[in-house]
Amino acid sequence: MFRSFVTTLLFFLILLPLGAISGTEIVREVEKRGYFENSYSEGVIESTDRLGSSSFKFKSFSEGDDKVLIELDEQKILKLGETLYLFYPDADVVIRLQGSALRQTILGSDLSYQDMTQSSSLLNEYDVKLLEENQDTYLLELDATKKSVAYPKQLIWVDKKNFTIVKRQLSTKEGRLLKEIEVIEFVTYNQRLLPKITLVTDVLKKNSTTKMTLNKFETDLKLDPLIFSIQNLKW
Repeated sequence: MFRSFVTTLLFFLILLPLGAISGTEIVREVEKRGYFENSYSEGVIESTDRLGSSSFKFKSFSEGDDKVLIELDEQKILKLGETLYLFYPDADVVIRLQGSALRQTILGSDLSYQDMTQSSSLLNEYDVKLLEENQDTYLLELDATKKSVAYPKQLIWVDKKNFTIVKRQLSTKEGRLLKEIEVIEFVTYNQRLLPKITLVTDVLKKNSTTKMTLNKFETDLKLDPLIFSIQNLKW
């Protein structure tokens, strides 16, 4: 009788998910590994749709979670906290982006202004649930807790070994797919993986795909505070 009880107990212990991790803990680890006090990056964004193809270079500076400056061929984008500013050099004018303007695409690509400047923790905006896992990845479901977020629902695939996001599906509250983002190549920086080549597909646009390639990345920099100022937007 005693031996049978021990055997049964061991059987159930083997079935228990020892050391199981929650969806919240997974996201926290992803963001921990992807966080830098400050950074500078360079790259190229290439877009293809039914009308043809185009490309433009970008330079990006960031500090903490609330300061981002992105320099494009024809624009500068500045994020200070929750406020986004856009500078057009040809018109020599600075515009504050609000509401639906944040969802406008950048220079005909599949990336919106919100996509390029999103830096707030997902845990501040979503409830997270671990849907399933296999040998290689976790699949997370995110439901927005704020009406202001661009994508009320998300499905995120996270690499179990490196805690990097390999794929995201962004949807409406009702579950209608809006956009898909997939990392097809990573690069190692200081023993951490960064997306080298990312494909973005806006499913609402026919035959449209955007490829973002990271060519340079640096961190632990001494950035001039004036970089993140409205005055600096004008060349």
